[in-house]
Formats: sequence, structure tokens, C-alpha cells
Amino acid sequence: MTISPDQDITCDHAAAAPSGTTLEDTLQRLEEVLALGYRQGEGVPELRRCLEEFADDSTLVADHPNIVTARGHLAHWTWQAGDIAQARELFAALVPDIERALGVEHRRALDARRRWAACTGWSGTPATARHMYAELIPVAERSLGAEHRDVVHMKREFAAFTGQAGDRAGARDLYIELIPIAERVLGPDHIDTLSARLYLAALIDKVGDPAEAHEQYAALLPDMERGLGAQHPRTRYVRRVVDDWAAKNQNTSP
Repeated sequence: MTISPDQDITCDHAAAAPSGTTLEDTLQRLEEVLALGYRQGEGVPELRRCLEEFADDSTLVADHPNIVTARGHLAHWTWQAGDIAQARELFAALVPDIERALGVEHRRALDARRRWAACTGWSGTPATARHMYAELIPVAERSLGAEHRDVVHMKREFAAFTGQAGDRAGARDLYIELIPIAERVLGPDHIDTLSARLYLAALIDKVGDPAEAHEQYAALLPDMERGLGAQHPRTRYVRRVVDDWAAKNQNTSP
């Protein structure tokens, strides 16, 4: 059975199986739950209830790939709904199961570990997140390649949490190493590449080199305007920094 994207999926479609349910029946219901997961916006409780019902289904292997996929949907939508702490717990429980089901170096397993690390950092423990990324990135590089898009994003998040953990000089160095790779892999006008340059400039300022930071901001501004548009909030921020620097130096010039 194939579920069309516009079909109305509710938890009633995946209600507890009657006695005598076959594996084929269960897999059909599981397909419906996956469709629910792909369509989730505000229906996190429905998806959670469906997965709880599957936990009691004796016809289904607990590590079935579709089950771990559905759990990944639940963790993702919980995160998107703003409950980062709960999403962190869901990803933490998911990672060992998805690694067992798909393999430690499977791309989806690596992505689950990445999201677990990100939610850990955003939950207020950036130092722990930094350590998690430090362990994750070598595995991802070995499996996907050093310049895979996923690895670039992991390194960007690793640099960000390094700075949030208080190691500004270390974060600065990570961004310096990352930016040329991001320009090759994502493109020079990609928002994440431009944002990495923005964070680098901010870190250079914070570690005590405002003149160098100004040069970084000034070089970044036209690229921000081209890549993101003149009215994008980050472009406007960079323009304000550049203008403030110009005004300050004009007022202090002899």
C-alpha cells in the first residue's frame, strides 16, 4: 500500500492490531505511520502514540529500519516544535538502535548522532556537544569523505559549540580551517558559508583584534548582499557593524 502525500493520515489508521495480525498487515500500518512522520507539523503527540502502540506489536522486530526511521521523525518534529530537551532524549535513545539496525557508519546513523549532539549543545551544555562532535567527525569523514556536505555542517556546528564552550581562539581556528572547504562544497554564497565568515569576524573581534575583524566584516558585506540580499537580517547586521566602525573612526580622526 502506497500513501499519497495529500492523504489524510491519522493515528486511527495505525491503531493497535487485532489478534491474528500478520507481518504484512503490520508493515502496511507502519508505512502509514511513516507517512504521518513525513507530514508532521503540529501532530507530534499522534506520532508518539502510534510508536507506543507498535512497541506492543509482537509481529514486528524492534530494530526494523522503518521503526527507527519513524522514531527519527518523532525526534525531529519534537525538536522543530521547540522541545529541544525532549528531542535530545529521543535522539539519545535512537542512536544505539539505529546504529544496530543500519550500522555505525550509515549516513542516517551519523545524522542521528549529529542531531543528538546539536540538541545537547542547544540544551545548555555546549562543552558536552563539542566533545560529541569531536568523536563524531572522524567517523563521518571515514564514511562519507572529508568534504561531504554533512561533514561540513558537522564541522560548522563543532566550531560554533567550541566558541560557546568558551574556547574562542579554538573556534576561530576551526572557522579559518572550515571556510575554504565550505566555499568549495557549499558554495561561496551559501548562507552557512557566509555565516561562518560572520562568526569568524566576531571571534576575531572578541579575541582582541578589532582592526582585523573590521577587515573581515568589510570584505564580507558585498558577499552578504549578493548571496543573501541587502535586507537579510545578517546582511543588515554586518552593514551596521561596518557603518559603526566608519563613524567611530571618522569621529576620532584628527
